[in-house]
Amino acid sequence: MRRKLVKYMFFLKAMNYERYKVSIIVPIYNVAKYLSDTISSVINQTYKNLQIILVDDGSTDSSNKICDEYAKQDDRIIVIHKSNGGLSDARNAGIKVADGDFIFYLDGDDYLVENGIETYIVAAESNNSALVISSFYYTYADREDVLTLKFNDIENLSNYSAMESLVKGEIQNFAWGKLIRADIAKKHFFPLKKLFEDNYWAHYVIDDAKKITIINKPLVHYRQRDNSISYTYNIKRLEILDGWKERKKFLDDYYPKLLDIYLENIAKSYVGIAWLIFKNLKRDRKRAFDKMRMFNKSVKLQNYSAGATKKLIEKLDKSNLSYYISAMIYKILGR
Repeated sequence: MRRKLVKYMFFLKAMNYERYKVSIIVPIYNVAKYLSDTISSVINQTYKNLQIILVDDGSTDSSNKICDEYAKQDDRIIVIHKSNGGLSDARNAGIKVADGDFIFYLDGDDYLVENGIETYIVAAESNNSALVISSFYYTYADREDVLTLKFNDIENLSNYSAMESLVKGEIQNFAWGKLIRADIAKKHFFPLKKLFEDNYWAHYVIDDAKKITIINKPLVHYRQRDNSISYTYNIKRLEILDGWKERKKFLDDYYPKLLDIYLENIAKSYVGIAWLIFKNLKRDRKRAFDKMRMFNKSVKLQNYSAGATKKLIEKLDKSNLSYYISAMIYKILGR
């Protein structure tokens, strides 16, 4: 893979491939501790034709001042200061001012490898792709793990094949880690005030892209923080059910052959969420399970699952206690 990328880079540099401007949109909210790493990783990219859009989403720490200081040092940086509206609203604010040929989202506590954008652009240009997706690092305080994708080093997919990989979980929903042709990105804004907003978004982008290139190489450091949204659990996280419903309808309308695969995959996540509810919720537990049962009443995930997953869904439909006892038994048995 390295030889192939180096070959493309020499060829494209000769063809002045930096004619493509990349707008990097960074939504920022109270991440002062990590923000310098994030912004430095962008301004020090080997690929220089960048528009860097820092969206301060009403931060109450020093994030806003850090943004302004970096803007003084690099004229490619635009800073947007706005009242807090959430991650989707911040990204949408960035999309409205982006003027690049491609859009790239990077969260305010994550950071890029030095040649990340160059590698994305090389892949997009050499394969004539509208969407390029890479692997990434899970970056913890004491270690790093690499997400290895189930693809070749570089692989081109049709939108149908990419959609199948998305519903199987082989391609992640995340908005970041994807270089998107601007005309496509600007068609698909993020839904406001939703957790798991990418669940409402990724399938539309893949559908429009037609040709997608996968780079099985980590180009983004996805920072894992104990106090991040990913590590806290409350009843609001059940908004993921609404995202599942929206994607189910989309697949039913446009990719019906993939619907069974999708429902089989989310059935496994469904029983996992039930376990998290038992583990983390007390006051809202009944309300959470009522919401899950209402969701399953319309979807009937047990019809798309087998073995322990099917049994746990059936137990959950009957009572919270029967699910909990069965889940404990399965965990002890390692099933």
